[in-house]
Order: sequence, then structure tokens, then C-alpha cells
Amino acid sequence: MLGKTARDNYLVLNSKKSTNISFKKVSVVAYLYYEDGLDWYVNAIKEVPEAIYVLILTANENIAKIVKSIFSYRSNCEVRLKANRGRDVAALLVDAKQVFYDYDFVCFLHDKKAREKVYEYDFSLWAKSMWENLICSKGYIGEVIRILNDDQIGLLVPVIDIGDKVSVGHRNAWGDNYDNTVTLLDRLNCKSSITKNVPPFSLGTMFWCNTKALRKLFDFGWKEEDFCEEPLPEDGTISHAIERCFPYVAEDAGYKSVAIMSDSFVEKYIGKLNQYLRSGLDIVDKAFSVREPYDLFQFGNTIDTLEKYIRRHGSIFIYGAGQKGKALLNVLFCFLDYSPNGFIDKNKVGNMCRGKQIYSLDDVLDMKDVGIIISVSRRYSDEVKATLEQAGITDYLCIH
Repeated sequence: MLGKTARDNYLVLNSKKSTNISFKKVSVVAYLYYEDGLDWYVNAIKEVPEAIYVLILTANENIAKIVKSIFSYRSNCEVRLKANRGRDVAALLVDAKQVFYDYDFVCFLHDKKAREKVYEYDFSLWAKSMWENLICSKGYIGEVIRILNDDQIGLLVPVIDIGDKVSVGHRNAWGDNYDNTVTLLDRLNCKSSITKNVPPFSLGTMFWCNTKALRKLFDFGWKEEDFCEEPLPEDGTISHAIERCFPYVAEDAGYKSVAIMSDSFVEKYIGKLNQYLRSGLDIVDKAFSVREPYDLFQFGNTIDTLEKYIRRHGSIFIYGAGQKGKALLNVLFCFLDYSPNGFIDKNKVGNMCRGKQIYSLDDVLDMKDVGIIISVSRRYSDEVKATLEQAGITDYLCIH
């Protein structure tokens, strides 16, 4: 059963299950760029059932030679050389394009390597977790195909493991790519629910798909010249926009996107995720007074509400100079780049709080175009509202 929001759409699949399934027309496409770690990726591809057509693309002649020799036993495995431009995204949209017209379901994979040594372990973890959650075993692949036989589901993306220094799969990873992703979707004539406050659901350009779900992307007519030459910029390119666009293209075609992971992966992942969440919640609670999961999920809406309220007023005061008030000050600074005029707190009048003057309510009553944002503990909020309303102030905003 699929949830109503992207965060609900996660499936754990059995990696050991033996599934008897009609494979329809299925293909696995892999782009291999680096000789480092090649053995691991080759062994992963060996898990693909021989009923599935495998296409391996590379810009490295030595890799092509090695891989051809290893998979010579497979009658339906093809190895092709491609130009060294555009890497995995050009391989997907230019060199492997016809596969997405000839086959019903396609998996696309590629290798990864960090630019800096300090990130080597994390990038390896990133790449291998994505491969594991796409083709970890023959039984798992059978389960994936069973899921894709559901006509509502068009895209399956792998859950990314948590590293020490790379957490791209567990934060709002638009980077410098929100605007160029919106522009790309406009060029593709795709209508979607894309919004900057909701992180991209796909990262890393690895997935399983019902090829009908991504038809608009492949119909566009990409050429290798559309992609950057080496060395590739770290962010903000058309490739980075394409990496994030898949769920929105699928949505436009009427399909849902789901994140998948193997049961063997989950056993390792849950422990890391729990530790990560505990540490993260402690930090955001202290800094921004975001304590509960609900507060996290609603945080983007809270920012939008604050921004709209601030725009309507010439000056803003925070009611409450305690922990909640300080946390709100941090939110305004960090997320809206906004500095309020001061605090209101009857118990601390005349003092300073984080460089801001603390006033009494009477001090601000005669000011024009004043907005007051209440940021106190829940048990005091009704009392503060009553105080403001008795003073004739009804246009206030209460943030818990």
C-alpha cells in the first residue's frame, strides 16, 4: 500500500525470496567509468538473471576488454564503448536510449568515485548501497519486477546508506539545482508537484523504471554535446538537474515513485539511522526548538508562514525571550535571513537577549505596523494570546 506523500513510499523487499515471475522485456544497463573497484561491480552484475538483457557501457577501452571477457558466457550481454563526455547521464539518455523503447522495465546503474580521498569511503558506501538496493540477488530482482507489474508504480529508487561525511540522501539535497530542475521540467513540458521545501526523491541517477513513466525524458532527443566536457563541475549542471527530475517526469506520466531497500540492507541501516536521528533531533531541538517528528515534517510550512507574516509588517517583535524565543530568533536568522526588532517579555524588560533589546508590551503598542510572533511554551501560549487581545492586538502569529 502506497502512502499519500513521498516520505511514506518506502518498501523493504526480500532478497532471498524465489519469485516465479514473467520477466516481460527487462534490461539492466550499467555504466562503468573507473577501474578502481571494478571487480565489485562486475560481481554485482553477475546476480542479474540470464533471462535479462545486460548492456554495459564504458568510455574506458581496458574496462571494455575486461568486462567482455568476464561475461562472454552470457549470450544476452553486450559491451559498448562510448565517448568520454557526459558520463553516466549521457550514457543513459544517449547511448542507452533505444533500450528504453525496446524494453518494458529497465534498471540503470553506474559506478562512483570521490574526488577527494577524505570522501572515498563514503562515496563507495553511497554507490554500493544503491547497487545493493537495486540488484542484490536474483530473488530480489524478481521482487522488483513484481512491484513494477503494478501499473501505478513507474519508478523505484534505491535508499542511500548513511556515511560519516556524505549524507546526501538524508537532507534537502537540492544544492544549486532547484532552479535548473524546474527549468528542465518546463522544457520537457512536465507538470509536477515540485517545491523547494521538499527534497528531491531521487539522487545518484540509479533506478528501476517502467519505461513508459520516463518517456518524455527520452523523447527530448538528447545529444552528447548537451553535457559538460571533462572535468565535470561539482554542481549546477544539466546532469545534476536530470539526476533529480525522474520522479517528477514519472508523476507527469501518471506514475508513482517508491524508494526500495533489501531486507539485508535494512538490518544494518536501522541502527545507523536511529543514531543519526537521535543526534540530529537533539541539535535541532536546542537550536530551533524542533522536537517532534511532526515539527520536522511541518518545518517547511512553518517557514512559509513566518515569511508571509513578516512581509505584511514593517517591524517584528518576538514575544518571549526564553529558550523558545531564542530558537525562533535562530530560525529567522538562518532560514529567512531576517533580524527582528527585538523581544517582548514582561519579566526581562530592559535586558538584552542575543543582541536584541527586550521591551514591555506597552513599549510597542504605539508603534505602527507592528507584528508580534509568540514563541513560548505551550502552557503559556493561551495566556499570552489573552494578554495581546486585551491590549487590542489580534494580528499576531503563534509558533510552538
